Amino acid sequence: MAGGQEGMTGMAARKSPVGWILLVLAVVGAVVWFRSAANTPLPVDRAIARGQVTVSFAAADAAHSTLTITRAGADGALTVVVPAGAPIYSAAAGDQRLAVARTVTVRLAKGQSQASVALETYCLDQFALQPTPTTALSFSPPSDGTVVEETEPLRKLIACLDGSTQPHDARQFAVWMVSQNYLDLSYAQARGRIREAYRQVLDDQARTALNGAVRDQVAAALPGASSADIDAAVTRIGGQRLAGKLDARAERMTAADLKGFLGGGAQALESCGYQTQVLEFFKDAPKASA
Repeated sequence: MAGGQEGMTGMAARKSPVGWILLVLAVVGAVVWFRSAANTPLPVDRAIARGQVTVSFAAADAAHSTLTITRAGADGALTVVVPAGAPIYSAAAGDQRLAVARTVTVRLAKGQSQASVALETYCLDQFALQPTPTTALSFSPPSDGTVVEETEPLRKLIACLDGSTQPHDARQFAVWMVSQNYLDLSYAQARGRIREAYRQVLDDQARTALNGAVRDQVAAALPGASSADIDAAVTRIGGQRLAGKLDARAERMTAADLKGFLGGGAQALESCGYQTQVLEFFKDAPKASA
């Protein structure tokens, strides 16, 4: 028995180094996994929801913004991904919604609390007001609960265009054709809708100017005039002559957009698998320009 016990003890002694090796490997594996998990790219919406980061924007225009990511703590490295197609909302009613055009990855090193990156964006609402450097933008929907969901075709198109070599304007025209549902309209129907929308935009801008700066100029030019007289003068300025100018401008803007749709926009769509020749919009569209 003693010999047997000694044999068993010897076997245990011979096995123990293997056990220690396995334990060390397990610890090393856990450390590697932990570090890998810490550096695994985290979608920006998830990072925001977890309270790990906050974001702020500075929009140069509808196509370019600077995104700044700030995190609550600076322990360890953090990698945040902003995917193509992520919607960006304005706090101001009536402003354009934007969408991230190119996926960007933001890496914050250990101890680094903030990083900024340039974002390329698309405008989703063709006729809405463009953002300015002072526009408050967010990845979160507006507080009034008004959310317009992007359609699946639009999400797929933006994802496809993420790697496209087409110029930005061409890709923007393609995005508008899908977001505004022009592909389901005839060329003539789309043209009419676009012209009407531009005419309304120009009317609103003219009305704002007439009731603001123009009225102030008229009042300064007619000292002592009554409010009714000033209103009458402003109305004459905004009469038929101005209406004719707005009509002509709306036509030019419409023609420019249609040319973009038929040119670069069509090419961008085709690069993502759209067969433009069978789509309603292109069936009766002119081959060259609007």
